[in-house]
Amino acid sequence: MNNLLKSWILGIVCASFIAAIMQAITPEIRAKRVVTLACGVLIMVAVAKPIINMDYSGISLYQAQLKADGAALAARLDETNENLTLALIERSFAAYISDKGKALGVEITAVEVSLTADREPESVAITALADAEQRFVIEREVAVTFGVERGKIFWTEG
Repeated sequence: MNNLLKSWILGIVCASFIAAIMQAITPEIRAKRVVTLACGVLIMVAVAKPIINMDYSGISLYQAQLKADGAALAARLDETNENLTLALIERSFAAYISDKGKALGVEITAVEVSLTADREPESVAITALADAEQRFVIEREVAVTFGVERGKIFWTEG
């Protein structure tokens, strides 16, 4: 890119230098106007040369690459958004179950909720110190609130 810029500026400087010499050596007659016009055209061509010689196929390739990169970025963003949404839903369910346990006097140390494709709870793993009656009440609450079958609620002592 720097070489292109240098050659463009050098072309403009050379065209200006040639134009100045031509105007200086042309006598003050009608030919002076023609020389001045020709010098102006020479300088305009030197300035416009990069636009005239531009490779427009490179621009379309660059545009296509930008579209592909944008689509890939959008896909990654959608995937990240989906993962964050699932994590938020899982944490919300886990927090609800933990709060229900606290209301019953059970200290729940961990809750893991696995979700279906529809973002509904499929199974729940609870780590807590709870007796059979407390487990039954929590399982009933989870089954009624989230629709998780009791056979899909797993307990770990801890």
